[in-house]
Amino acid sequence: MKPIRLLIISCLLILLFLTLTAQGAGDGEIPKGFHEDFSGPTLDPAWTVLSHLTPPTNTYSLTENPGYLRYKIRGSRIWDCWPRYALRPDGYKPCLVIFRPFRGKHWVLATKVTYDFSELNNGRQIFLHIVLKYDLENTGPYECGKITTINIGRDNDLDYWHRNNFGADVIEEGQYLGLYRQLMPWPGIDTWYVRIVRQDRLISVMLSRDGEIWFEAFPTVELSSDPGDLQTLTLEGGCSNAWNTCADYDYINVDPIVIPASLDFEPDTINLKSKGKWVTSYIEFPEGYDVEDIDIASLKINGVIPAEDSPVAVGDHDFDGVPDLMVKFSRSALKDVLSPGEAVEIVITGTAAGVDFEGRDTIRVF
Repeated sequence: MKPIRLLIISCLLILLFLTLTAQGAGDGEIPKGFHEDFSGPTLDPAWTVLSHLTPPTNTYSLTENPGYLRYKIRGSRIWDCWPRYALRPDGYKPCLVIFRPFRGKHWVLATKVTYDFSELNNGRQIFLHIVLKYDLENTGPYECGKITTINIGRDNDLDYWHRNNFGADVIEEGQYLGLYRQLMPWPGIDTWYVRIVRQDRLISVMLSRDGEIWFEAFPTVELSSDPGDLQTLTLEGGCSNAWNTCADYDYINVDPIVIPASLDFEPDTINLKSKGKWVTSYIEFPEGYDVEDIDIASLKINGVIPAEDSPVAVGDHDFDGVPDLMVKFSRSALKDVLSPGEAVEIVITGTAAGVDFEGRDTIRVF
């Protein structure tokens, strides 16, 4: 199963990345996260759908099971219909690829998926991949050593009973860093809740059958190198002789990890007619994060007003034993975006060691 899955990914990724390049997806066009509940009749245009067969042979639906994205594979001998992707001697090619990119090194992906493998047929595979890295320039069509990916999926094979399973794994350049397999009753229908967390090079996968009791698929793994901040979420699958096989995705949500910072903004009251030069903010982090890692250039009030380069200092302004960072902002620039009010919210955002954070305080403005 291991080499098969690696080669599956090799076959489809060249097309994915060439498509992204052709579309000219710039940094500003790719979001850090997204929420999909598949409640509408059409797929969000941020997704790209690659299919070579006429519906309803191999396609997807948002209406067959309303509120779900149904990924369907219903063909026979798929490879006969997609000769361009004959990169394997056994002829496997994904029959339908649905993907979208997103950015960030710190995020949580959550999904719920129900696999319907109730028909007594063999050779079916449906996967969700998060492609973290793919070296297109240095990887040939028969190679899979340059792939770094997270994989969640359902697989069965009548000829190999041990492949009738649900699986989760992390692969870095051809090596399995984390691996989980659960032998499944067959034929059958099974539901899985999945939570994937990336924190820079650390990857963890949590699984649940009911959404309440969770377990670790494998211990948190650490990638040996930085794959960058652009990844692609991919839904794909294939079959050799399968009918009425599908996966229903209830939702797929990607949320950036945001540090909840404590913010003390001074002064507590701002007179819009004042001629003062600066306002001061004290930023404090919860345990596990260090305010000394804050990138001063990333700091903004209400998303628009940057912090001053100096003065900047780490201290303990509120004497609670937890370090805080003191930074200053232009008072005149702040006055231009404030309106009078008894409870005006101030929001400061930024990054610390590549992780987003946000802090809020309320002041009086007159």
